[in-house]
Formats: sequence, C-alpha cells, structure tokens
Amino acid sequence: MLPNIRAFIASLDRPQKTGIGILIVLVLALPLIVFVALQNQDNRQRAGGGPLSSGDPSGAVMIVLNPSKLQMAPGNVFDVELFVTAQEYNITGTDITYTYDPTILRMVSFTPSDTLNTLLVNTIDQATGKFRFSAVDTSTTIHNGNVVLGTLRLEALSKTGTIVVKPTEVVITALGFDEAITTEYNTEANYLVALPTPTEIPYTYGCLTANGSGNTSAVVNTSQSATAVINGRTDLHWSWSGPGISTNEDVKTVHFTFQNPGRYIVGFTITGTTNVANCIYDVTAAPTATNTPVPPTPTPDPIYMGFDPSGGINIQQFNLWRDEFLGRYTTKRADVDRDGDIDIVDFSIWRNRFTPL
Repeated sequence: MLPNIRAFIASLDRPQKTGIGILIVLVLALPLIVFVALQNQDNRQRAGGGPLSSGDPSGAVMIVLNPSKLQMAPGNVFDVELFVTAQEYNITGTDITYTYDPTILRMVSFTPSDTLNTLLVNTIDQATGKFRFSAVDTSTTIHNGNVVLGTLRLEALSKTGTIVVKPTEVVITALGFDEAITTEYNTEANYLVALPTPTEIPYTYGCLTANGSGNTSAVVNTSQSATAVINGRTDLHWSWSGPGISTNEDVKTVHFTFQNPGRYIVGFTITGTTNVANCIYDVTAAPTATNTPVPPTPTPDPIYMGFDPSGGINIQQFNLWRDEFLGRYTTKRADVDRDGDIDIVDFSIWRNRFTPL
C-alpha cells in the first residue's frame, strides 16, 4: 500500500502537493486549536466572575429601587437605594432611565456610589418626569452580587396619589460579554402619597357649678352660675342650648348664668365631628325670698337712761351728761343709748323725758 501512496504523490503536480500538505497540517492542528479555545474561555470566565454562555442570561440581572413600596405624606422627603442584582456577573457598565409622574413626585437628587469609577450621565428632568444614570468601570475590581449604584432622594408633592417609578430603558454590560445582558425582570417602585391619619390628641373638660361640683349633670337654680372648661386641643368648641339660648364659642372657659328654669345642655364639639360630651343642668326657679320681720331696737329705759335711776329724771342728770360730753369726766354714766360714747343723742333722749319746772 505504501508504494501505491508514493506513486500517487509522485503523479501530483506542485500545486496539488501544496494543497494536500496544508490539509494535513490543519487536521493535525485541530486538537490544538480546540484546546486553546477552551483555555481562553476558562480564563475569561475566571476574570468575569460569571459563566460565559452562548445562551440568553435572561432574569439573571435586575434593576431595583429599595424600598420599592412606601407610603408618605405630602412634603415628605425620603431616600431610596438603586442597585443591580448582578448574580455572578461582573458588572462593567449601566445606562438606566426611569420615568415618574412629576405632578406627584419630585426627584431631588441622585448621589452615585463609588462602585463604577467613571460617571457618564446623571440627569433629572422634572418637567418631563425622567431620570437617567449612566456609568462604567475601567478597573479590575469585580462587581457582582448586589451592586449599589447610588441613592435617589425623592420628595412627595402636595398632590396625593400613587406614583409609579418605572425603568423604561435599561442597558447592563458585564465582563466577558460583547452584548448587553438581557434584563426582563426589572422592578418598578410604587409610592403612595396620602394625607396622614390624624393622631388622637388627649383633652380634658369639666362642668362646674357654683359650688365647685364636677358632675356632668347637676340641679341648680336661676340664682346660681356655672363654668365650663376645656383644655388640650385647639379644635374644641363649646356649645350650649337651653331656654332662649343656642350658641357656641371657640373659647376654653365659659361662664354663664341661668335666666330661666329648664334643662340646659352645655357640650363641646371637635371640628369636623359630632358632639363629644355634654354637661346637663336642670335649672329650677330660685327660692322666693321672704321678708323676715326685724325686731325693733329696744328703747332705752326712760327711767334708767344710763344714770342712777333712784332719783328719776332731774337736772343733775343733765349736769352729768354735760361734764362727760365736755371731757371733764371720763366715765360714761350718761351713755343713755349705750353705744359706747357720750354724744348729743344721749342728751336728746334725756331731754325728751325731762319736764322743766
């Protein structure tokens, strides 16, 4: 067989021999080419931190805002973190665009992290409700797992409603891949702007009668008064009604009197709500005043008259009164009306009973 091969080769011209030689070299080199290709793939996989595959790595990478759900009141400012769930891929670049309703939400700022060392785009267009961030990394640092891209500061505006912050354009690149990684599972964030539920504020109230009673019901009469007191809240309003009365005031202490018998209801309300509490006064007519006879002032004894009664009414009694009235004597024997002093009233009493000769 070998002589036949030699005869065949000898019959070939020069170009034919060259072609056969090249074919033989390629056949012999094929195992080496396959080995080198596999080795290069292994090296790229080690450098990239993830598998190199000709398949579609769909779902392996996602863009996430954390927290993705939140309720806030108008005017609240809050921060959310933007990151990539890179899995085992070594992220080298991002170009992300989010849209939102600019009538409900304001994007205040975005502060990039130092993960990707070259910032390309960081813009917020509040008029159209669009935010874009793009950065790449030229270092040898491996960025896989949860790769934090930065912090987004948001402010809820006065309008209430649900805000959907949605990623509309996402391009993610990784080492070892010449095309963008497919990201079909990017999550949108939902933020609810709503008025806060008011917190119950404690309050106190009191219904006081003239005698200080704190009962919420009392029986009084038209000669008495009452005081109503509320404390602790600015939206408390007193209101009261009764015979001929129906009014309310935004004051904390109310003093009032009862003009007519009947039932008076004194209560208070909280703005925007129904009546909260009542103080009930059943008013009766004031007791009718009766005139109690005043006993007459006893008339001084016309005989005694503050003097020695043994001599009756005489001129010596006048002389005694005169001397005590003029201060000649400090005694008060002539204090006929017994009021503690010597005056002309004592003289008048004596004179009315003296009969001149």
